[in-house]
Amino acid sequence: MGLFVNVEDAEGESLWPVFEISVIQGRFPEAGGAVCLPFIGEGDDVRFNRAQAAVLASELAALDALGLGDGERAELGRVRTAIAKLGGKPGSAIAFYGDF
Repeated sequence: MGLFVNVEDAEGESLWPVFEISVIQGRFPEAGGAVCLPFIGEGDDVRFNRAQAAVLASELAALDALGLGDGERAELGRVRTAIAKLGGKPGSAIAFYGDF
């Protein structure tokens, strides 16, 4: 099972193509001291606003030190790129939707 990642505006409309991740979320529990990552899971939906996404981005950056495999590194890169797309757009957010 995977997670669908979406960059959204205030109304929930996509600002970036939706994509699926299926391996990197297995590393989220390994991010000690993380505030945002523990809320992302395959059975749940979560949305982070621009301020929260900045915290999430730093937590994702810390995952690089875990010795990731190629697939994990590729997915991590896609998520980090998606967060960067939030930019200064008011009301924008990054959302993770669990695959039920």
